[in-house]
Parts: sequence; C-alpha cells; structure tokens
Amino acid sequence: KSQTLCDDDDCREYSTQCVRKGHAVVVESFPFSVWCEKMTEAEASHLKIQSEITKSTNIFQQAEMYYHNNQFEKAIAYYKTFIQQKQFQEDPTKTGNLAESYLRLGHIYREQNQNPEALNNFMKALNIRKKTHGMNRTETAACYSCVGSILIRLKFYTDALECLFAAIRINYLYSGKNTEVAINYCYIAD
Repeated sequence: KSQTLCDDDDCREYSTQCVRKGHAVVVESFPFSVWCEKMTEAEASHLKIQSEITKSTNIFQQAEMYYHNNQFEKAIAYYKTFIQQKQFQEDPTKTGNLAESYLRLGHIYREQNQNPEALNNFMKALNIRKKTHGMNRTETAACYSCVGSILIRLKFYTDALECLFAAIRINYLYSGKNTEVAINYCYIAD
C-alpha cells in the first residue's frame, strides 16, 4: 500500500496514519479500479503524483550516472532538466536532490573554470540547504565550503573567509569532522 492524503478536508494525515479514525482513503499501488477504468479522483491524483515522482527520480539518476562517469555535458543537461520541473518551481525545498543537483552543477562548472556559473549554482544549493536543513547541519557547511572556495578563485577574499569560517564552525561544533575543518583551513591558507 502506498501513502496518500486522507480525503477528509480537515485531515492533514496520510491514510496509514488516520485509518484508525475511519475516514482514510487507502490507495493500492495498482488498485483494481485502474484496471476497470473507474478510478476515483483520489486514486487518479495519486497515480499522477507517483508517475511524476518516478520520472523525476529517473532524470536525477541519469544525471548522477553521467556525472560519475565524467560525461559532464550530458550531466549538465539532465541536472538542468531535473531542476526545471514544475514541482520545484512551486516549492524548491521539496527534495534534497534539488540542492544536490545545484551542487553537482557547481562542481562541474568549477572543474571547467566557469567560476561565476559555479558560484551561482553553489549559492542556490546553499539557500535551499539553509531552508531545508537549517544553519547548523553538515550539509549546509558543505555548501558554505563550496561557495568559499569559488569566492577565493574570484578574489572576494573577505566573503570567502566568512563562508569558510561558517563551514568550520558548523563542522567543528556539530559533526566533529576534523577532515572537513582541515579542508576549509587549507582553502584559507591558499
């Protein structure tokens, strides 16, 4: 069985959480009504959402495959397709994969010495991570580190130091990852 919202307008629970209340709609992965072509509105909506999620996941996985195989032009195309999906235009904080896509694009552009484009993508990832994870998470620290490294290349040293010290503070206080702290000190030393 899959998760779907309850059909009661006052209920904000998923069906598996409010079944006990006796007013939930439980939608099977492929309900019998699909085969009979008599789907309820809730079932049709659920299947549409599942289809969009599957398509989105496939696009992101394809981009990841190209990225890890150093086929950067193809990876860029798939990441951009993934980012431009309607669901992210409505709410950019819906998934961690959106921030990850911007990070990957930033890494690709950094490798290609397209520093302004890298900075743009790293900043987008940082803004999403701050909204979704908060200021004191290692995921946010990684974004600060990426932004700082590009700002050094662009010779914005004061801003770079702010970002790198933010990454150091987060990693030192919240994760204990001394390697991440050391990497950021290396950026500062350069």
